[in-house]
Amino acid sequence: MDAPDVINWMKEGELLLTTAYAIRDSPEEFVNLLQKLNERGASGLGIKLGRYWAEIPEIALLEADRLGLPLIELPFQFTFSEQITALYQSEFQRDTRRLNELLETQKKLVDFAMQADEYTNYFQSITSILGVPLAIVTSEGQTLYNMTRCSDMELLSDWPWNQDNRFYKSASNLLYRVPLLKNGKSYGYLLIQTENLLEAHEMEGIFHQAAVILSYHLEVIQNQEATAAGSRLGTAMERYLKGNASLKTVLEFAEALGSTFWSTPYVCMVSSS
Repeated sequence: MDAPDVINWMKEGELLLTTAYAIRDSPEEFVNLLQKLNERGASGLGIKLGRYWAEIPEIALLEADRLGLPLIELPFQFTFSEQITALYQSEFQRDTRRLNELLETQKKLVDFAMQADEYTNYFQSITSILGVPLAIVTSEGQTLYNMTRCSDMELLSDWPWNQDNRFYKSASNLLYRVPLLKNGKSYGYLLIQTENLLEAHEMEGIFHQAAVILSYHLEVIQNQEATAAGSRLGTAMERYLKGNASLKTVLEFAEALGSTFWSTPYVCMVSSS
């Protein structure tokens, strides 16, 4: 800032750096500047003391505290260009480091998907890879796994859910919910507990990658359960046909397995082949 009307070009979230030249004659103008910065949603004011102000006026300090607007004393011996360059370098290094971390997490998920087998504990493994607490809920509202701070009842407080991705709060904990879908069929939901909304947004792509892996896993489990249930029901029917079990027993067994086989009219036939 050199010109007093610089506020007209300020954008939300920006940090203003100044030598205080435009407000050098009036502490009240300093206060007025702070108020305008606050209205613009500025992130703070960096002021280089030693040229026009020897120290920040008390009236300005009180107003900054009232507004919750950070005031940063900039070192006089460094130019603005040096300070801005340092800020950009710090941000660039942070972004590069974060990108490498995300790429490494993606690589771990891919390696896991390629190497996992029927004996792998998918839920614990993906929790370890993502490095955040998570929960898995079936499409029927049954909690299969929960490492979040929420109880099962708190997780399902607003059940049933829509098939969409969203951030929401449950028992004062921020959660990100991802539907577990495969070929248009719902297998449940992945819930990720997060402390940092910005980092959670950065990891949305990875959360969805984990959801794809979990959807495949839950599909396999469901198919295995259906096959096993069909086999057990077939054994029960065979016992009935041989006269070793009553029809009531078979129907009760089918109901316990969740089978709807006898909910519609049917014809029972015995073949010699």
